[in-house]
Amino acid sequence: MAKKPAGYWRIKENCFKEAKKYNTLKDFTKNCNSAYDVARINGWLEEMPWLERCDRKTLVINTGREREVAQYTIDGKFIKIFKSIAEAKNEVGGNVDISGCCKNAVSEEDSGRKVAGGYRWVYVEDMCRAEELFKNKTVDTNRKKDGFYRVKENCIETARGCKSIKELREKSNRCYSIMLEEGWLEECPWLEKDHSREKQRVAQYTLDGQLVKIWDCMDEAGLFFKQKSPGHISQCCHFKRVKAHGYRWLFERDMDRAEELFSTYKNKLNQKPGGYTEEEVREEAKKYKSLYDFSNGSHYYYRAARRMEIINDLDFPERVQNPYTDKSITVYVYEFNETNSAYVGITDNKKRRKTQHKNADVKHSAVKKHSVENGIPIPDPKYVEENIYPLDAGDREDYWRNKYKEEGWNVLNKGKTGKYSSSIGSLRKISDKKILEAASQYTYLKDFRSECAKMYAVASYRGILDSLGLIKSTGQPQPQPVIAFNGLKVKAYPSVAHTRNRERFSKMKYGVKRHNGYTYYKLNDILN
Repeated sequence: MAKKPAGYWRIKENCFKEAKKYNTLKDFTKNCNSAYDVARINGWLEEMPWLERCDRKTLVINTGREREVAQYTIDGKFIKIFKSIAEAKNEVGGNVDISGCCKNAVSEEDSGRKVAGGYRWVYVEDMCRAEELFKNKTVDTNRKKDGFYRVKENCIETARGCKSIKELREKSNRCYSIMLEEGWLEECPWLEKDHSREKQRVAQYTLDGQLVKIWDCMDEAGLFFKQKSPGHISQCCHFKRVKAHGYRWLFERDMDRAEELFSTYKNKLNQKPGGYTEEEVREEAKKYKSLYDFSNGSHYYYRAARRMEIINDLDFPERVQNPYTDKSITVYVYEFNETNSAYVGITDNKKRRKTQHKNADVKHSAVKKHSVENGIPIPDPKYVEENIYPLDAGDREDYWRNKYKEEGWNVLNKGKTGKYSSSIGSLRKISDKKILEAASQYTYLKDFRSECAKMYAVASYRGILDSLGLIKSTGQPQPQPVIAFNGLKVKAYPSVAHTRNRERFSKMKYGVKRHNGYTYYKLNDILN
């Protein structure tokens, strides 16, 4: 059935037209549930006498929460009908999956739930073939009800039929896990210990190397810390992990040389987030010639260096331009031959800039204003120069503007062009005197960074932050400023954390980050 437009079934005639295709209410519900729901809510079902209802005493069949379910014993004897699954759950008690049991009853596959709360369940409309459904999908009669082993007496009774812990685990691993968790195994002295697990006893130590406890097995220690799998403890014992759950771990056989082993891994306890120390990051960076090679060759070390704010302190033999920022700016020209006028501009996204001029207001675009005032269409832009490095874009824009002037064109550009007139170049105009005047109004460097982001960015690049006389709130390295521009506007942020696309910025590799029409740069990346 083709998808109908929104509000189609709210028209009564459409619902009736669809309902006349079916003879029973069940077929109507199954084949077009959307129309059925609208008809049921508006009370139109009473005006559809040709739809046959179920012979049983049932309410209107609904696929929502109020769908009726029938309760049976495991042997298949009928017990009761509930008006909804919620009512059945309240009667049985507990968070049981009655819906999954009903769906599995009519499913062709035999891989779902068959019993819920100690009973079998089917939807009311499937009661006529309940015997056939139960016959095709048999249930293990020895299966215990949910929560059976949470009763201490039931666990003890199950354990009495076993001679060893190994036999109990093979018979009912659920019973063994609960008894181990609750400490009931100590009350079963007739159970022989599992010697295969005795060899894997583990010792728990504090981070200072003081013994806390010796556990019989890893599972016991893992359950104490509410972990289904003792994987982290095992990694510690095999020297693949330093600590787990706030403690250090060793096999019992390695306790004699605990001091030696702990001294080997002592330095790794002071690791910063990411798993690497500053010394390890600097040592890894020495293997590469450039920052770009470092980011590609050892990306996790590179990310750790950025988190530690030491990325600019790393020395590399070569200074390679980043391919993400190299050759990204284009000079374009709009030529109006009817009026012999031209507009020169720069962009890093041709398609976006073309759309901006086309849809912009006449107050914000000289191209759109000239087109409206003279009643002429906007021509396609002419790309006169491409693959320009961002810092050179202002000079190249000024070159083409002067060239069109010399050729006799009427240049529509109102703003100045050149090295200090582009979006990034405008930051160079801010003098040190202006920065000092603005900084004198603040006491803390954090406040200056938040309120005067552009001046803070320039001061950080020029290295005059220490001379401003502002108090640093913490001894941690200051975050790098971020500059965002789209060719027309420029924005400055004190750090990556202040940008709206923080997660996207931090996950992308070194270089340009584009988002919502803006291109984001780390200040040191574009001015160095």
